[in-house]
Amino acid sequence: MNPDHEFSPFLPEIALVPLWTTAAGPVTGRGTPVDLESAELAVELVAELAGSTVRLAVPEDLEPAAFAALADLPVPDCFAFSGWLTEHRPLLLQDGIAVVDGWRFEHDPEHGLLVAPEESSN
Repeated sequence: MNPDHEFSPFLPEIALVPLWTTAAGPVTGRGTPVDLESAELAVELVAELAGSTVRLAVPEDLEPAAFAALADLPVPDCFAFSGWLTEHRPLLLQDGIAVVDGWRFEHDPEHGLLVAPEESSN
């Protein structure tokens, strides 16, 4: 076995909660407002957010560079202390798209979250 490529059953994985940006602030896919600055979230909202979680793993879903970009996103205190959303990161989508450190994340209603390198505008 090549020591540089040892098998591990523990692949890096990240949990994202897609939120849509609006003039009033972020909302869930159902349109429920989410105050990411609050100290605590209502149990019903936590359940809704947990139900919309997208889990992405390296290498099945993400390249390591995309994983690293997402891992740098902060975990809000209201997520960290909620129990169900600990270590979850909000992914703020503008018109269904988020760009994080050169990576494009697009919500597709049929296929889920699509990930690709951001195209240069040259």
